Order: sequence, then structure tokens, then C-alpha cells
Amino acid sequence: MYQYEKAQKVSYYANAGLMSYVLMMVFVYAHYGITYMVYHSIPTLAMYVFFFYMIHRRWLAAYVRTVYAVIIIYMAAATVCLGYNYGFHLYCFSLIPILFYSEYIAYQIHGSKVSAMIISLCIVCVYLVSNGYVILHGPIYTTEGKAALFFLIINSLSVFIFLIGYTSMLRNMVISAQEKLSQMAMLDELTGLYNRHYMVEHLEKTLEDVNGKSWLAMIDIDDFKKFNDTYGHNGGDYVLVSIASMMREHCKNGTVSRWGGEEFLIIGSGKDDPVKLLEELRKKIAEKKFQFEGRTFHVTVTLGCSFYEKERSLDGWIQEADAKLYYGKSHGKNQVVHKI
Repeated sequence: MYQYEKAQKVSYYANAGLMSYVLMMVFVYAHYGITYMVYHSIPTLAMYVFFFYMIHRRWLAAYVRTVYAVIIIYMAAATVCLGYNYGFHLYCFSLIPILFYSEYIAYQIHGSKVSAMIISLCIVCVYLVSNGYVILHGPIYTTEGKAALFFLIINSLSVFIFLIGYTSMLRNMVISAQEKLSQMAMLDELTGLYNRHYMVEHLEKTLEDVNGKSWLAMIDIDDFKKFNDTYGHNGGDYVLVSIASMMREHCKNGTVSRWGGEEFLIIGSGKDDPVKLLEELRKKIAEKKFQFEGRTFHVTVTLGCSFYEKERSLDGWIQEADAKLYYGKSHGKNQVVHKI
């Protein structure tokens, strides 16, 4: 929905800009006595008024096709009337990249296909025909040199503004998409925590900076299978999301990740007493009343905590935390194990 509203807003601004340009050109044509283009601009303005209605109704794909047809016809008519020295043919070079950008937006909002390639080929054909006519037969109207310079400056500036504006939007769109992909690559989709892939890279990068007070904690939800069996996978997902949220809030000075399934991994520093911190987290989870589809139940977790030791490998550090977790699971569960 957000993408649709964004595309709609951009279309409003683009249509207003195009309409203002044509309205300005009506007075310019009238001043230089280019009667045909004055008459041609009147129905063109009427079309731009109708385009606001199309945008309002969110007929965005139809709007793109129609507005391109109007622009192409307008460009061809102006070129035939005045010649290619006036710069109207330059719009062809700005229309094509904008067209492919519009097709991408249509894809983003799941709208109708814009057919950028077909319309681009039409633009090329109209460009060749209109300019070819002028080369062979000359323009219909002849104006003084200052008029040609004026039109060339106006049209060139318009084309540059379009290209700079839309290219900037395209750059921002690509950066935004890349940031979203990066986020997706390092976050667990269900819980919003960092995933295992990110956590391994994070641990490898920070291993050289850790000190003797750094620690790892492996957390596992006790008897998680029974939640899936009793409440279904939606109930199990509810438990995972709830506990992930509690860990994120409670361990603000650490980095929390979903390690896999119902297991989580936390890395912390000496800012907190890890045993006390993890024990408080365990109690908080055990005391919480989980409610799902009108039913109330309790959940417990078992935690294995491992302290960093110099010369220890990353795998060894993680394996010790996992071993303590396994010890706790096999000796009653619902506990924090930091010594065996």
C-alpha cells in the first residue's frame, strides 16, 4: 500500500509539471504565431486535467501509457512544426529511462505491466519519422534565431531536470532496496532477531576485540515441541516471537540472535553480571503468562553460559555454551548453567 501511495504521489507531481509546461508553451506559441501548436496544446491540456482523475482512481499503468502517447505526439508535432533545432526531440532521451523506471514501480506495487520495451520502440520510430520529415521537407513554421535559442534552452533544461530528478530517484530506490536486502540477509524473518549467518560473521569479526569478561549464552525453549503439538505452528511461532522480544528488551547491552529452531544465542560483555542477567531473564520468562487463542500457559527456558578464554577458538567457545545448555536440559531444565 505504501508503494502504491508513493507512486500515486509521484504521478501527481509529474502530471502537474507536464501540464504547467504545456500551459506555458501555449503563451510562447501564441507570441511567435505558431498557430497549430496553440490549437494542439488545448486538447493536450484537457488530457492532463483528465489524467489527474486517472491518478486519483489509481489507474497508474493506464496513465503511464496514455501520458506517453500524448507526450510522443506532442513532441512529434512540435518537431515537425519548428524543426529539430528547437530541442523537442530531446524528450525522447528522457522518456525512455523514465519509462523503465515506471515499469519497475508497476512491478513493485503489483500493478499492470507498463510494456516499457514496446513503448520505447514506438518512441524511436516517432523520433526517426518526425526528424526525417524535417530533414527532407523542412519545418512548417520558420521563426527568428532568438526563438530557436529560447526553445532549445527551455527544452534542454526540462530534459536535464527530468533526467537528474528521475535518476536521483532511481539511485535512492536502488540504495533502499539494497539496504532491505541486507536487512533480510542478517535478520530472522519470524522474530526480527539477528540470524545465525549474521551472528557467526559478527562473532568472527569481534573475536579479536573480546576480553576475559565477555560471555556467550545458548538458550533453548524447554519442551518446545509440545507447544507445536498442542497449539499448532502458529502457537509455536507466538512463543518464539514473545521470547525473542523479551530477550531483546532484557539484554540491551548484548547481541541477541536466533541460532536455529527454538535455540537462541546471546553475546555480552562485562557491563553486566551475566549469571545474574541470565537468571533474571529465566525467571521473567518462567513467570510470564503466555496467552494464545484464549488459553493461558507458562514457558521455561534453559541457558548455558560460557566465558571467553584467551586462545580459545570461536567453535570451542560456542561448543562449551552448548554443552552447558545440554547439561541443563538433562538435569531438570529451567535453569542457568555456567559451571559443570
